[in-house]
Amino acid sequence: MNCKVFFKKLNIILFFTIAIFFLQNKSTECNNIKNITKLIAKTCIKKSIWVITAALAVTPPLLYLLHTNVGLPYKNISHPWNNEFTAERRTINGDCYYHISRKEPIKTDSKNAIFVHLHGYGDHPLALACSQDAKLFPSNEYFAICFEEASTNKLFKSNFGQEGDIKTILTILRYISKNYTSIKFIAHSRGAAALINSISILNRADHELLKLLDINEEERITLLRKIKNGAIVLKAPMIHTKTLINHTSGKFFGTIVEKCILGPLTAFRYSPRGPQAINSLNAWGYLSIPTLICFPENDQFLSDTMNDEFIKKYMRVNGQQNSYTYTYKGDHAGWSDDTFAQLIPYFLTHKTIII
Repeated sequence: MNCKVFFKKLNIILFFTIAIFFLQNKSTECNNIKNITKLIAKTCIKKSIWVITAALAVTPPLLYLLHTNVGLPYKNISHPWNNEFTAERRTINGDCYYHISRKEPIKTDSKNAIFVHLHGYGDHPLALACSQDAKLFPSNEYFAICFEEASTNKLFKSNFGQEGDIKTILTILRYISKNYTSIKFIAHSRGAAALINSISILNRADHELLKLLDINEEERITLLRKIKNGAIVLKAPMIHTKTLINHTSGKFFGTIVEKCILGPLTAFRYSPRGPQAINSLNAWGYLSIPTLICFPENDQFLSDTMNDEFIKKYMRVNGQQNSYTYTYKGDHAGWSDDTFAQLIPYFLTHKTIII
């Protein structure tokens, strides 16, 4: 719902509320249509001004939270991490990704599989926040997809896992996965949301975005099959944008921000009517992709109010026998959990967890 529709519905509700009030009380003012109209208009204006004022009041602290708490980690890019990795930047049709390799090869059982990392909001594939994830891949190389605002250094070019991120993921995946039979992901936060939304679109043969990207039916089926043959780690997934906004701004102001402010702030790259991870699962059908959903014990950025609902829904549409959950020691940005450090590589290799 955009601002125009929001205020239109608000005014309709106010109109009928005031009309019913006057009719019930049989006020003498009911005989004066002009007075009623003036009163309704005055009330609507007051309510609209109040909502706009509230929205403007919450914008500065929201901007502060998004810029400082998320941390803009790409300002502190330091690679290769501990001299363990090398990174080569590449682009496809303007979309950026990094080919990251270990300097010292490790033994790996993964064959014919490509490994892909999807970063979170305000992050960057080469930032220190991604250095831990790099060590979780049971391979000597992986590909890190770089979303638009991270590659341009402009945070509010973000679309929070919606159309822009989906285009980037599908454009790069169809190119880098040509010589592989399976794709295995570690997707963090907003990257997890973008991945779920992307798979949802791939599972719909008639989706307009596939036509826009010139992905034909054969390519769609092939890409979907490679994902199903692989595995997914969803790390601190952003289930819905409001789990970020409400957590930082409160539920009331968060609703105003999500519905009316976030769109303009991102030059309408984000839309409150756009895809959200928990809703995109409706189009999954029964894909049965080996998945490990991981939540931190202390998430300072995302609310956990929808976690249980998301897990139940994911297991229902993906299959319980292929869906696992794990709560790791750490926060949204990092972890300090030896079990987690062993579990992820094992899962990506064997598509199951140690019981």
